[in-house]
Amino acid sequence: MTELSIPSGTNSDAQGIVVVGSVVYVAGNLHSSTGTSAVFWKNGELTILSQSPSSATSIVISGTDVYITGQQNGFAGYWVNTSFVQLSSSTSTATGITFSGFNSYVSGVENSKPVYWENHTVVALPNNDYSPVSIAAVDDNVFITGSLGGYSWNSVSGVYWRDGVFNTLPMSDGTSDITSDGADVYISGNILKPRRSVAGYWKNGASVTLTDESSYAGAICVTNSNIFVAGSLNPPISGNSGVYSRNAVYWRNGVMTKLSEIESNATGIFVK
Repeated sequence: MTELSIPSGTNSDAQGIVVVGSVVYVAGNLHSSTGTSAVFWKNGELTILSQSPSSATSIVISGTDVYITGQQNGFAGYWVNTSFVQLSSSTSTATGITFSGFNSYVSGVENSKPVYWENHTVVALPNNDYSPVSIAAVDDNVFITGSLGGYSWNSVSGVYWRDGVFNTLPMSDGTSDITSDGADVYISGNILKPRRSVAGYWKNGASVTLTDESSYAGAICVTNSNIFVAGSLNPPISGNSGVYSRNAVYWRNGVMTKLSEIESNATGIFVK
């Protein structure tokens, strides 16, 4: 494990990771007594993207540019390298970004409603109960994953939109990420089991369970037909009814590798 440097008196979270050559980029947030700021680390070196109230939600590389989505001063947008591009003048946040040809697509929430921006023009999505969390462009189709706001046991809380058309993922407990491999679309998230929620993913809408233990799937990556899912195993703490610990793990083609024995969670994955 590599710890990322942060100033004294602060704490942080990581929201995504990408690797270009030997350079590792991690997007996340720095939390202090004065609020939250969007940041990224380049090979462990911290860069604060905004001193204003802000947050980062995802990171991608396109060409030679680094794109980080999020919000600044409560307005959705993304940073290109370190310059902020604002997408909305309403209360909003951006949750993911993807590119197809010369077109850009950004998922997000505006005025508490699901939307995406196509080349900076906002497009409303149906069903206001769900919030977009990730986006991918596959050929000429735009896929956006979403989750129900709030907890809802034994109901559908994981969904996706395909070109704006709303679709449900039965017995899902939320989604976390989306990627593609050729024409196949993969969505990571959690699958409901009796009295527990377990890590899994959907391939073209068909669910795959990664474990029967209480767990979390936080990100997915598919490379050369190998399926990688990052997340955590959440075993119950002995003697504490209803209390669970978290240990960061990842699965490769369904085989789990534990990353840490201490309280932790994996939120992004990148495979070269």
